[in-house]
Amino acid sequence: MHAATEHCDSSRVALHIAMFPWLPFGHINPFIQLSNQLAFHGFTVSFLATRDNIPKIKPFLRFPGRIQLVPLDLPPPPPPTTQIPTRIDSDFNPDSPVFKLTQLLMATDSLQDQVEAALSQLNPDIVVYEFAHYIPSMAHALGIKAVFYCVTSATAVAYHLVPACSNQKDLTQPPPGFPPTGVALQAHEARQLLFAFMAPDGLLSLHQRVVMAMKDADMIVLKTCAEMESKYCDYISEQYKKPVVMAGPSLNEPQTDPLDERWAGWLDRFSVGSVLFCSFGSDGILSKEELRELLLGLEESGVPFMAVLKYPNGMTESEALPEGLVERVKQRGLIHSGWVQQQLILEHKAVGGYLCHAGFGSLAEAVASGCQLVLLPQKGDQFLNARLMSKDLKVGVEVERRDEDGWFTKESVREAVRTVMVDKEGPVGKEVRANHCRLKELLLNKELNNSYVDQLLQKMENLVVINEFKKA
Repeated sequence: MHAATEHCDSSRVALHIAMFPWLPFGHINPFIQLSNQLAFHGFTVSFLATRDNIPKIKPFLRFPGRIQLVPLDLPPPPPPTTQIPTRIDSDFNPDSPVFKLTQLLMATDSLQDQVEAALSQLNPDIVVYEFAHYIPSMAHALGIKAVFYCVTSATAVAYHLVPACSNQKDLTQPPPGFPPTGVALQAHEARQLLFAFMAPDGLLSLHQRVVMAMKDADMIVLKTCAEMESKYCDYISEQYKKPVVMAGPSLNEPQTDPLDERWAGWLDRFSVGSVLFCSFGSDGILSKEELRELLLGLEESGVPFMAVLKYPNGMTESEALPEGLVERVKQRGLIHSGWVQQQLILEHKAVGGYLCHAGFGSLAEAVASGCQLVLLPQKGDQFLNARLMSKDLKVGVEVERRDEDGWFTKESVREAVRTVMVDKEGPVGKEVRANHCRLKELLLNKELNNSYVDQLLQKMENLVVINEFKKA
């Protein structure tokens, strides 16, 4: 994406904002969107990111002249013996959510000295951060305001990342004082989400970090809107004893590159809204058994589909996929393993549905593109995001799973897909489509989105102006 040609808004106080997102790119992308908004309104942005992520960030900067990229270097990983937690389940392995989270926590901690040096040299007015618990005390020592910016759903934060959850052992039930809701966890989901409360010796858990990061912040900002999650934002505000600012849903910038002809040519064969796109994000990997049920369910649904999947344990396509499936569905099914232009695929006129892992950013992207939602969450906050969309907002349908272990069948996949893609006039399909249409209009309402951005910018200005006034 090239630099924007429109003029920056120079009517605001010219603040200098430092950005330090959490390391996964799914968390970095909303910080890029916010940086572009700040730069458009005349702010200067210093964006702290690991060196390997910088080439991925550059193409999305609309105002590179106002956004400086500051590289951070990750040290080599420690010896394997120091990576293994001593207080976590014995089947701990490199593919488990606990292992991956531990690596991220250790990497975040390893950057502390570099971040402090960068902030000391840059001397911004505000640093915007997410799960780095050490930022507030570091920033305050340097005379910098600290703004916590959470890019997952307020629902997920309210359910398990608030002080009331500190002693929570049974996550099938929400914490005390949680607002009336359809949001709850199944047994298998609750067990998995306990990893947020676990950590190896010498490290704080994710829950401890988030509570510290939010309690000590000068301001809490959530990437959502009152029309979707007001009661959860109110609960978070009550838990942390400070106002919560909503930044709006903040959609991705429109992409100017064309869709690869390989995919465009295939999709062009189908009628408007008839194809289901299926994807589980950059790190979503199903087991061979889950892949079998998923793909056989898609086959039995009768719906044209494009599935972008990662195969488990280094398996080849022939090893991972059900025998004979590729040949049987070749006229209406395309299966690919590798990167694709997801946003452009969702925007293609033939694509009318999206079967996904319920990542918060992907959900908003799909609804804005008009794609009906089939939800198959895999881990962490995705379970709670899926409940928000299927139970609270009723804009999608979840694949039914067994409570005790999360197992799903080809029949449950088939039924969920047909509910939103085929049985459009059925009671569930009709309700979901009506609610989906209303949410799409909301997400695409520029005036509403601008009002959230304006409110956030004003709150940031007030933070700094009040601080300067006190100093004077």
